[in-house]
Amino acid sequence: MQEACDMGGCGIKSRPRPVKHEIEMEPDVINGQRPPYVNILPENRPFVVVISSSECEKNFCDLLEEFFGIFKDFRNVRCLDFNEVTPDTEYNGRLYIAAANEDTMDWVAGNVCSMETYQVTSLIDFLHLTPARVTWPKVEKCFQAIFELLEQQNADITTEKWAVVSRKDAAPIVTDICPNEQLEIWMDAESVDIIKERCNSLKFCFWIIKFEFCD
Repeated sequence: MQEACDMGGCGIKSRPRPVKHEIEMEPDVINGQRPPYVNILPENRPFVVVISSSECEKNFCDLLEEFFGIFKDFRNVRCLDFNEVTPDTEYNGRLYIAAANEDTMDWVAGNVCSMETYQVTSLIDFLHLTPARVTWPKVEKCFQAIFELLEQQNADITTEKWAVVSRKDAAPIVTDICPNEQLEIWMDAESVDIIKERCNSLKFCFWIIKFEFCD
């Protein structure tokens, strides 16, 4: 799987949607361990970076030791924030760093890009996620709870790779009883295919919600 230092301060460049076999190269379970992004909230997944090394023997401890000096020399170090539960995890020969916001993610990626033996990409690019928009009634604030219900109500839907990048109020197109909100969600190709097979629709509570894909 091709990886590149294509992350900068202005945002993350998205990649073309891959063919299916590219995604299947990344296993979902290794020695009983699931990918670290599964344990990160959907709204925090956009801030995860995936680091790989060109060295045959990957020693990410060396990288973390090098970052100690980078932290120490960074004037605005107090502004950096990371996921409190899983800030760093090694999985399948790669290091996942879970920043808590876009500025911290860009800072990590920029520093890794300056190192010769390491490559970095965003989780969104690494998983080749596809952007989608959806509007639903604002009946629950927690994305994790919403996604769990979507999995319960819709067969074969798995949301562990979905990443929420924006949330805003929307016109009452689903119901006029409750406020509506529009989400921008990046999701895996398998989810996209399943939803498209169902006329871009999923069940959500009482309603049928429609997805618009931007691929």
